[in-house]
Amino acid sequence: MISAFAHDLRTPLTVMKGHLDLLETEFQRWPAPPADVESSIGYLRDSLESMEHYIDTMRELRRLDDWPVKRAPVGVPTYVDRIAGTYSALAGDLGKEFGVVCTVHGSVEFDTALLDCVLANVIENALRHARRRVQVTFSGGGEAGCIGAGSDSSAVHGSTPAALVVEVVDDGRGFSRKALSHALEPFFRDEARTDAAHHSGLGLTIAEALVKRHGGSIAIANMIANPEECADVVSGARVSLEIV
Repeated sequence: MISAFAHDLRTPLTVMKGHLDLLETEFQRWPAPPADVESSIGYLRDSLESMEHYIDTMRELRRLDDWPVKRAPVGVPTYVDRIAGTYSALAGDLGKEFGVVCTVHGSVEFDTALLDCVLANVIENALRHARRRVQVTFSGGGEAGCIGAGSDSSAVHGSTPAALVVEVVDDGRGFSRKALSHALEPFFRDEARTDAAHHSGLGLTIAEALVKRHGGSIAIANMIANPEECADVVSGARVSLEIV
């Protein structure tokens, strides 16, 4: 259904882009084009590109259901080194710090391509909202069963041992109360964030879909600065992944 909906939207968008191209061509011929018309054309172009992005993302969500999970033994320290190198460079470009802690010394079976995609969504989101720093911790599995938003009672009963646990923590403003309840839903945007309009609201949705595809779970929570003194002082956000 999603695929058909995306396909049906593609045709009118193509027609609209064609008319907008003609409008821009005619506009450029005007000797003194009004600034407000130029601004409106730019707004229309940006809106059409956003809609195209939504369509592409809907198709991607449909493909996630068919992702073939290919587990293979992976040396976790080597994998973590690669992740550290990749995102340290990205964090540096953003003027932020990126740290990694790994307490797993051996190999774990998981789908590296799948986890790469999950971490790309979660870590990039954390870097975007962090004030100064993001830290990712890789640890050995306990009992699968993250508590918080995203926990699925059908998949989480504390009976399946998690092979790998990954926690991504940033020092930003944390999740709003609304986001704690809805951030994993498709197209959710936290209006409390100033950049909400510039993102599709699908990063955590994609991450959750892939983690569940792997048999695991995802949870989101806020980090509390001094929980014994005041439970309302948020010091950042945490996304926890359990890979089974």
